[in-house]
Amino acid sequence: MLPTLSIAESKRLRTSHGLEFKLAWVQGHVVSIGQEGSNTDLTISDGSGPTLTVCLRPDVGLTLPEPGQYVLLVGRLGRRIPAARGQEDEAAGKKRRKEWQLAAQKIKLLGGAVRRAELWQQEVLMLHETIYPTLVQRGLTPTQ
Repeated sequence: MLPTLSIAESKRLRTSHGLEFKLAWVQGHVVSIGQEGSNTDLTISDGSGPTLTVCLRPDVGLTLPEPGQYVLLVGRLGRRIPAARGQEDEAAGKKRRKEWQLAAQKIKLLGGAVRRAELWQQEVLMLHETIYPTLVQRGLTPTQ
């Protein structure tokens, strides 16, 4: 049974199909690196779909990877509205879709990327086919 959380605690959690979590673990190749204010943003791709933006705050003191490196990232998952990139975007400012973002708390550079990337794809597939449906069912079924 999930413990009861205060309102402040529940605001820090992300919910997926009734399941609550604080951190996410992601692996992938660094596609690009950019600066947004004092933060560094990484674009990560694991090859399974859309890329993910990872935000690195300077006060966290994480080692910055280089484009092309294969990394493991752990952090808080959230949503953000991307910055406007042109006049059309500025005109439609409130209509821009929110994107997923990971606020990294840990980065590990992984060597042997080819093998690790293959294993990650298998882990993600297994998660979606076997483990995730079970977790969703348990999360939505009240305990007696």
